[in-house]
Amino acid sequence: MHLSEKTRPTDFIIHDQISTDRLEKPVKQRQLSSLIPNFSTQTRLAVITHQPLDALGASNFITACVAEFYERYRQRESHFFVYPDYFTFQLTARPDDPLADYGYFDIWPMSKNIGLEAGADRIFQIINELRIDVLLLPFVDTEASSVLPHHLMADLPVRHYFFYAADGVLPQANLSIQRPLALLDNSVETVVNSVDDQVYAGQTLERWQHQTHRNGWITEVYRQVSTELGSQYLTFLSGSR
Repeated sequence: MHLSEKTRPTDFIIHDQISTDRLEKPVKQRQLSSLIPNFSTQTRLAVITHQPLDALGASNFITACVAEFYERYRQRESHFFVYPDYFTFQLTARPDDPLADYGYFDIWPMSKNIGLEAGADRIFQIINELRIDVLLLPFVDTEASSVLPHHLMADLPVRHYFFYAADGVLPQANLSIQRPLALLDNSVETVVNSVDDQVYAGQTLERWQHQTHRNGWITEVYRQVSTELGSQYLTFLSGSR
């Protein structure tokens, strides 16, 4: 499934997050270029997951970037068959644990869904090897993340860090991305069905739908953070399970 046939950047609406009092207030609509000023077809994005289907909570971000990638490719040539260099880094308890297949989000081939054993330093090596520019981190609300070693944070190529929530509940979100409800239904279904444990898959899908589906739209929230905070949090995340 090639999303160049289904999506355009105009399918996605990016807003500053509405205030928590939920009063009707004007919110600023944004462009992807305001989140990632240096975005290009060469941009490399990765999403880290604790559980295989966590990245459902980042689906709007991933596919908005995919749509922008193809739009920019169209400006160069009308006929093409390429995929962006986007990845998932799926933290696992054991090296042979099964992985979710995000191919229907155009993270393809399957080799771009990479299993990394939790607690190992390999995550830092692979971020450097793949020259990741944009990194999405699953938010974990814990005071332990403020006590971090610094020796592993040097020389990472990441320039843009974002927190996302696997279940759609993210404290202090500062932006939201929306897409029409039916836009990628088949893609979501295929990703969910790629997981062997269908009880877990069904529960994860239900929680995500409950938090994100409203009035014909899927709305996901994110928090853009500094490179310092993002790299520190990555150090914590890579050592936790």
